[in-house]
Amino acid sequence: MNTMTHSKIGTLKVLLEVDHMIDYKQTGKVLILATCTKVPGDPYYRGHYGPSFTYADKRWTKHEPKPEYYIFWGNRSDIDPAINDLDAMGVTHITTKTGRAVTQRSAIKTLGQAIKAANEVEFRKIVKQ
Repeated sequence: MNTMTHSKIGTLKVLLEVDHMIDYKQTGKVLILATCTKVPGDPYYRGHYGPSFTYADKRWTKHEPKPEYYIFWGNRSDIDPAINDLDAMGVTHITTKTGRAVTQRSAIKTLGQAIKAANEVEFRKIVKQ
């Protein structure tokens, strides 16, 4: 299984990597479904997941933590193939409506919806002035 890194999240296992195509021509857009055991925010922050600008390991008492799923989205040119770095891409943490972790099947369904929506979306870098 392929792994990639993100500066805040750390190492992620890549489950699916999809190059978006229209009429058998690549559009340059890429969507990546990845998993790890880190969640946005600090789980020790007031008993819930707190602010989303950090990522922390899940607290789990009895057995292995359930994996968390993320969709990374952006342009193929944003990925540095030499180091498999995901920092330049957008990231979406996939959860249920109540904020709980989803199953792999639900994560793949969400990726399918993102692939369909990619027809209408243009990915651009945010330029700070």
